[in-house]
This record gives sequence, C-alpha cells and structure tokens, in this order.
Amino acid sequence: PKNLQAYITLATCYTNEVLRKDALDCLYRWLENHERYCHLLSHDNKERNSRLTFKSLKDLFFQAVSLSNTSSDIDFNLQVCLGILFYLYEDYTKAAECFQVAVLSKPNDALLWNKLGASIAHSGRNEQAVEAYYHALTSSPGYTRARYNLGISCLNLHAYEQAIEHLLIALKQQTNGVSNEAMSESIWHTLSIAVARCGREDLKHHVEYFTRLNRIMAQASALTIDDKHDLIVRNLQEVLGNDRLRKILEERDLKVYWGTATTGRPHIGYFVPMTKIADFLHAGCEVTILFADLHAYLDNMKAPWELLAHRTVYYEHIIKSLLKSIDVPLDKLKFVRGTDYQLSREYTLDVYRLSSVVTEHNAKKAGAEVVKQVESPLLSGLLYPGLQALDEEYLKVDAQFGGVDQRKIFTFAEENLPSLGYAKRIHLMNPMVPGLNGDKMSSSVEDSKIDLLDTPDQVKKKLKKAFCEPKNITNNGILAFCKSVVFPLLKGKDFIVQRAEQYGGPLAYSAYQQLEDGFATEDVHPGDLKNAVNIYLNQLLEPIRKDFESESMQEMIKRAYPPPEPVKQKPKKSGGQKGQRPPATTTDANLAEHVKETLVLENGASSMSTPVGVNQNGQV
Repeated sequence: PKNLQAYITLATCYTNEVLRKDALDCLYRWLENHERYCHLLSHDNKERNSRLTFKSLKDLFFQAVSLSNTSSDIDFNLQVCLGILFYLYEDYTKAAECFQVAVLSKPNDALLWNKLGASIAHSGRNEQAVEAYYHALTSSPGYTRARYNLGISCLNLHAYEQAIEHLLIALKQQTNGVSNEAMSESIWHTLSIAVARCGREDLKHHVEYFTRLNRIMAQASALTIDDKHDLIVRNLQEVLGNDRLRKILEERDLKVYWGTATTGRPHIGYFVPMTKIADFLHAGCEVTILFADLHAYLDNMKAPWELLAHRTVYYEHIIKSLLKSIDVPLDKLKFVRGTDYQLSREYTLDVYRLSSVVTEHNAKKAGAEVVKQVESPLLSGLLYPGLQALDEEYLKVDAQFGGVDQRKIFTFAEENLPSLGYAKRIHLMNPMVPGLNGDKMSSSVEDSKIDLLDTPDQVKKKLKKAFCEPKNITNNGILAFCKSVVFPLLKGKDFIVQRAEQYGGPLAYSAYQQLEDGFATEDVHPGDLKNAVNIYLNQLLEPIRKDFESESMQEMIKRAYPPPEPVKQKPKKSGGQKGQRPPATTTDANLAEHVKETLVLENGASSMSTPVGVNQNGQV
C-alpha cells in the first residue's frame, strides 16, 4: 500500500486504456498513502468511490500543491499525478504544463519526457512532441513506447519515411526484449498506415502479411492448454495418442508435420488440409510441410525421375501461394524436401533396418489406401510406408497429420518405429471429403476436380456439372467444401446465398449447420449453393492465379507437367507400284503413357483475429 510509484504506474496504464474510474482510484490512493498529504482526505472509504470525481480529486491535488509550494523543494511526483489527471480528462495543455514542471526536476527521466511528448502531441503540437520523444530516447534508447510515439508524430507531420524507420526500430526492440502483444499489434497497424500513405506498394503487402503473423502469434500465446487442444483436434475424425498430445501441450507447443507427394497438379482439395494447418498455427504448433518427392517416384513412378525436381519446385510455389491466399503466414512454417535427408547414410541404414523386421504382407497392407495398387506390386511401393514412418523421426516431430486414408500407414509407424528405438508418434486424421462428382477428386479426371489455376469460367463450368443432389447432405462435395474450407475461413462473416426475390431473396448463414439444415429442407437450391460457392472460391483462387501469370511461372508449369506429344498421323498412300506389298500397320512408339493420379479431399478449419485500432497521437 505504501508503494507510491506503483500507484503512478497503474494510473498511467489505466489512463492509456481510458479506464477513468480505476485511474482516479489509483491517484486517490497515492494521496491517501502519502505522509505529507494524507491528512487532506476523508478516511470514509466506503463512500469514497461514489463521490470521487475529476473535480473533487483535482481540488484535493490543488490543496496538495499549495502545501508543496510552502516547501523549498518542488514535489515532481505531485506534478506527475496532476498531469495524469488532466491527461485522463483530455485537458492536454494543462497536462503538458504539469509534466514540463516535473521534467525540470528530473531531466533524465525518459518516462516523464514521454508523458510530456504525448500531452503535447494530443494538443496538436507534433513538432514539439518530436523533441520531447528524442529527449526520452536520449535517456533510454531502448524505450519502445517513446519510439512508437515518435513514429506516430512523424506520421502526423507527413514525414512517412522517418515514421516507418522509427516503427521498424520499435518492432525490432520488441523482438529483442519483452514483447507487449497489444502494443505490438498497434505498431504493426500504424506501420501499415505509414506505408500506405508513403505510397510504397512494394512494402504494403509485406507489412500486411507480418501484421497477420504477429496477430496469430499473439493469439496463440493467450490460449490455455484446453484452447490449444480444442483447436488442434477440431473437425478431425480420429486422433491416435490423445493422452500424449495433452501431456506435450502441458510442457510446450506441439511439433507436427504434413506431407504431400509431388505427383499430379494440386487442386482445390488442398485447401482442406491447409485450413487445418492454419488451426495448428493458431494453437502455437511448430508445423513442417514435407514435399515428399522421393515418395512420388516410389508410388508406381507417378512422378518420373526426370520430372521429379521440376514438380517439386511447382509444388513449393503453388502450396505457398495457396497458404497466402487463406492468410497463413509462411514464417511460422518450415518447408522440407524429402530428398534433402532421405538419401543420407543414416536414413538409408534405417530403411534397411526397418526392412529386416517388416513382412511383405504388412508393408503391402499398410500402403493399400495410399499407394497405387497393381496386380504385381513393385518393391518401391512396399518401401513407401516404411519411409513415411521414418520421416516422423527424421523430421523430429511429435505428430503427423493426414487424411483418415493414411490410418494404416500411421498404425504401421506406431507398431514398427519402437523396434528401431524410436518413439511412437501422435497421429491426427481428417475425415475424407467427396469430390465434385460425388466420388474422389482425381487429378486424372478433369471434371472431378478444380485446378488451383483454373479460370473463373472453368471454375463455374465445373461447379455447374458437380454432383449436388437436392436434400443429399451425406454425399455432397459442394457441402463438404463449405464445411471444411468456406466456413472456417469466413472470419466471423456470414456465408451469403443469393436468391431472386421471387424465391425469398438472399440467405445468410453464420454457421455451417444452418446451411446444411437449409439444404436438407430444400430452402437452399443446389443451383443457388453452387453459385455462392463459385463466388467465394474464385475469391480464394484469384491471388493464386496472379502469382502464376508471369512468363517464368508458365515455363515452370510446362517443365513440371509437359504437354503430351501429339500423335503423328501417317499420310495415306494412294496406290504404289503394282505388285508392291502394302506397309504393315504400326503403333507410334512416342505415344506418352499417362498414369492416373488420385488425391482425396481432407477436412480442416481456420480462424483469424481482427485488427486493432491505433491511437494516432501516442500514449503516456
């Protein structure tokens, strides 16, 4: 109770948050516990809060000032308290006068100079405020609040480049020291304003991106263990090792990986696991994305060796572009190629060790749902499950994430990794989601999937053909996409289904279950649902299309997926010499053989926080 400086600090914090009642209470307690001024107060504390007002407290402080003036020493803390009181009730000129008197007694006090600068700035004198902030930074170069306020004053003076410089320094100071999440959000938001006003379009995208990253990091740090667990497992069909998951979360953040074999061109089905990856990031997980290039070759040569590197490059670009389109910050992700470590001596030795304890039957069974099944399976396909199991150890993760079709490989890993002395991992599984034709979304069946680079017209055409039977809510790829992707990414907005007025007008849904119920009762017509999804899906795809517009990107696509060579037609001969034997019928040896490639939709979810506003004159 006798810590007078603590009351001043608390009063300052409450003032910045405009919590007037709390700030007044702290200032009153400062007087109440000050041995020189306490006799000025009534000690009837029960009625204090009801009668404590700006005027009553101001009168008390004026009485204290009168007492102080009889002394030879100026009580600078009394002036600070009075300055906070005036600042709290927006009399910034008088607040500045009080802080000016106080700073004369404490010329090296950075906190006082910052309070003076904020008061001057709020009274519209930004040039003088800049001087005060520089005094604060001279005394304390690492004072982030003063640096931030200096950036705001530069912004108000239209000195945008200087504002950007100071705001970046403030962010760096937060990175190196103790970070205040709310203030960090304000700095990023102010920086985005400065960049926009400066006309630096080249920086605008990066600032917006890192603002989102900061928001996700701040949100994750505020979550409880139960909150993190719920985010990680929501919408999953099955979790193997849930007890271990909770135990890890009690100690630290989870490390998880998701892998994709670099085979056929990624399509909109990839939005499903990506939205779940967004959940992991919001829960504070360390996420690794594996581009399983060697797996792509082992799976019945779905990716020919000569195309392997080109397809991996394409996958890296398209997956990163997809993630950015749904506001997933790449800085929180780690990207790895399988061949970066799967050809090492240690990994190769472990492949042999695993082969010595796994039967052909168990290897084939493990890959039955994932590896392409043929009558005479290649040895490469039998190696596939073992490599995926070893990836868990070599990527140093706690958990692997995938579709429920991966379950046999996941249980294979749990059964066999301990035999090599490696820990059993957690496995997180999405439910399988039907494609547009009600079956699987296949890369080899053009109308069953929508490519991430399809044009708006192509998207509309394919959605129009999609299987979407009235009242059918179980085998419906359109509804499944809404549940797995659209609603998790709406960020609190409603999903709008446009209808003509004659059919009741537009419908708005805030939750997926409402949409499903409406479709089941035929309140929502399949055609209207398709149109609504078409609008939203094209909004997601547009930034991806833009990323791939350049000539260099188009060349990259051709190298990864070269068009098939045209079949050469031999010219018909009109006759020939009499008695000449006609040529035998032949096949074109150059005719390309294409292997069907299939990837099934997985389920996922995401949520994002909303931006915080900025006080455009700084804070005390």
